Amino acid sequence: MKSKRNLILAALTLISFGSTSAQSLVEAPLIVDCRVPICDVDARLQQLRAMTSQERANAILEEFRSLADRYSRSPDAATWENLVEYSSRTRDLTIELKDDDYVTRETVNLLDLSLLGMHKFGPLTLENLVSTYRQIKTRRYEALSFWGTVESNEKYQEVSVIIAFLMEARKISATENDPDWMQRKIEELLATASRRLSSLDPIGEGYYRIVFTPAADAPLHCKPTGELPTKLFIGNAMTSNGIVASFTKESGTPYAFFKNLVFSGDLDAVRSSSISFATSSVFSMRLKKESGEVEGLFRNSRLSCTYKFVGRRLRSPGAFLRDGAVAGQPSFADLLGVYEFAMPVVDKYGVSTVMKGTLVLRDYRQVGGLTLSATAFFSETHLLDFEYGYYVEPRGFFILNFSMGDNALVRWHLAYRPDAQGNYAWRGFTMSFLNGVVNDVSMRKIGNLSDVDDGLIGDRP
Repeated sequence: MKSKRNLILAALTLISFGSTSAQSLVEAPLIVDCRVPICDVDARLQQLRAMTSQERANAILEEFRSLADRYSRSPDAATWENLVEYSSRTRDLTIELKDDDYVTRETVNLLDLSLLGMHKFGPLTLENLVSTYRQIKTRRYEALSFWGTVESNEKYQEVSVIIAFLMEARKISATENDPDWMQRKIEELLATASRRLSSLDPIGEGYYRIVFTPAADAPLHCKPTGELPTKLFIGNAMTSNGIVASFTKESGTPYAFFKNLVFSGDLDAVRSSSISFATSSVFSMRLKKESGEVEGLFRNSRLSCTYKFVGRRLRSPGAFLRDGAVAGQPSFADLLGVYEFAMPVVDKYGVSTVMKGTLVLRDYRQVGGLTLSATAFFSETHLLDFEYGYYVEPRGFFILNFSMGDNALVRWHLAYRPDAQGNYAWRGFTMSFLNGVVNDVSMRKIGNLSDVDDGLIGDRP
């Protein structure tokens, strides 16, 4: 009895909207266990073609609005693939039969909804995302907004695909003359996705030594007459500034600062533009992810000068993801506490000293932060408050950020690693994006947060 009932329902699905003849019901193919909205698209289109113009209009309006209401929230890719085929072929049919414009518009409305569904719930491939976005006419902003979820995506490859799609969406929206707010949304998402990609694998972040040379055909006024940058710093600001980059001179003088860089998934292209230090500049670069070799172009727009630069990454927090298996890492709870740190420094006269101080690591999740906040006490009057940070517990390393204004970024990167004698401690390096200083740093735990709260260790002045 159940099998017979399924056969009847399947047949009725083909003719559930609009009028048709008893003969067409007899000839309609019977489909068992149909799992999509339109079980036989060819048969349904034959029925629509056999109707009068008015019958077809009534059937399409009723059916298409019902399908939209019923499936608008469906996460099933097969459903949307089925509806894309049905609505696109029905649209073509109404155009062929010269139906009224309002009938064709109804098919286009469902097609747009179906393309949006395929975009969101179809295969997460560059081909699907670009193809559906290009075809969507009225729901592109909805498609873009969906990818706000990239901020919590834990899969590096998926984030890479989303970034590649957004870079193509930028071109499509520009070609289609989409409104400015669409372009702003794309740039916002690119910054968010790049931050996420870098937090999953910060191999592109770090300190690079570079050499600047003018382009071969550069005009005379572009020939270097002063000090050019020798250092490049790239890092995740963990703020609306996204991925930032700083070019600094050997003397420590800043040359240009960029924000909201876009990392492609394979890190072979980084592009940004910014106005900083009274110089309007644009730069692009290609980075070999594993070797750290970099080459790029830097254009000073104010002077219309283009420079080439080449270099190599010398320090990167991403190295802590690639330095072999590490067992017995401290838990997040054990990480929190009070530490004594030591930082070898060299002053401007070349004199080496070891700067010591106290670092207090706190849980920042309760106030909506990433995971960590910290304060480094160099003396009773000299301290740094790190507003943002995160801990990668399986790999035993953390990153802290201090910022003051748009370009005064200081980053600490430390990992729980053994020395040559097998003694474990926290070791890493610091980077200053403002003056181009890189220092080694190490630290050991000397107390718990309760000691600070009781006023026993390192309380803030």
